[in-house]
Amino acid sequence: MSCCAPAGFDLHALYPAARPVPAKTRMMLSMLGRHLPEAIVR
Repeated sequence: MSCCAPAGFDLHALYPAARPVPAKTRMMLSMLGRHLPEAIVR
């Protein structure tokens, strides 16, 4: 299963590109990116 951030969601703007982003952090940001638009619309 591939886990990647939604289009337009700039992970490096939130986390310095000089350090590797932990898998758990990528997963949480991806989940947030998917659910945040739904939460805003409601």
